[in-house]
Amino acid sequence: MNKHLEKIIELFQAADNLAIFIYNKNGQLIKQTGFKKLSEEIKNKIFEHLNEKVFLASSKEGNLIAAFKNGQERLVISTISKSINTELKTDEQNLKIFSAKISIFYMLLKGKQAVFQKENENLKNIVLFNKMENDSLISRSKKPSYDGYISEQKMLKGIEHGNLNEFDKNFSKFAAEGNFGVLSNNELRNKKNIVIAAITLYTRSSIKGGLYVQSAYDLSDYYIQRAERQTHIEDLHEYIRSIGKVFVKNVSAVKRKNEPTLIYQTQEYIYDHLASIKNIDEIASKLNCSSSYLMHLFKKTTGKSIVSFITEQKISSAKQQLLFSKKSLNQIAHQIGYKRQSDFSRSFKKIVGRSPSRFRSSQKI
Repeated sequence: MNKHLEKIIELFQAADNLAIFIYNKNGQLIKQTGFKKLSEEIKNKIFEHLNEKVFLASSKEGNLIAAFKNGQERLVISTISKSINTELKTDEQNLKIFSAKISIFYMLLKGKQAVFQKENENLKNIVLFNKMENDSLISRSKKPSYDGYISEQKMLKGIEHGNLNEFDKNFSKFAAEGNFGVLSNNELRNKKNIVIAAITLYTRSSIKGGLYVQSAYDLSDYYIQRAERQTHIEDLHEYIRSIGKVFVKNVSAVKRKNEPTLIYQTQEYIYDHLASIKNIDEIASKLNCSSSYLMHLFKKTTGKSIVSFITEQKISSAKQQLLFSKKSLNQIAHQIGYKRQSDFSRSFKKIVGRSPSRFRSSQKI
């Protein structure tokens, strides 16, 4: 799979929650986004009808599907579930929106306008995804874990930062840990309770991120009431993710309004590349500005230097891992971008007031 296709997939994942499956010409899966598995039956049906035009259909669950050839590869793109953003639209409206997204994807990839086949009716009685034995969010077998807590905190940081990439990347890890457990013996009530618990976490993080308190609670009330009206929640994972994205976008809008675009973009870059940033010149180059101007504007806007901001973010991540994982100091240091443990320890003590080892031991009960 070429770099161009990888970049387009990355951008589309950040912009919209679509499932993308890439196969070779023999039908073997090369790459997929998300955690769901495309059923063999529907894959075979799609491949039977592939030609030079874009295949378009809907499945038994109401998911929309598109597929087309890209050289030796076969791409299948689908909606994952009827999210909170689409559930109030008609099937015709959703199909029009989905087709527009596929047209953009196709144009970016192949540099020409997509031509669609007539909507295929043969898939309407076939289930799109293989049924999962358990929803990871409501696993009865898993117990809350250190890794689960860290995943939760990283996901919530994505909301606090208004960073969709950070939220999306960590949401799947959070869901896989199954830390919510079972909150009711009634399946629908249990799902609603988990939605409410997630919204509560989202609300607190969005306020920390700068969203006005009233706005955060208005969002919370709206989506809790909306969840309570549901008579069926098919895909809990995606339902909760889609609500989280709304909170992320609202925090992002506030940050963009309150901070110069360049500063917001700088913070975004730091959140996304925390462990790999080499120097300020790297950030300035990515944002097409001079290092001196960026440093001056950042200090003037935030009251702290870029280096201090990066160090604070690294130490914040380290504190979580010291408390909720058994990783060694050396492992933590490398994971957040320090080449030497001694440099990490020095930075940590300067900010926290004690060494990483003493911090870890002092927090144990």
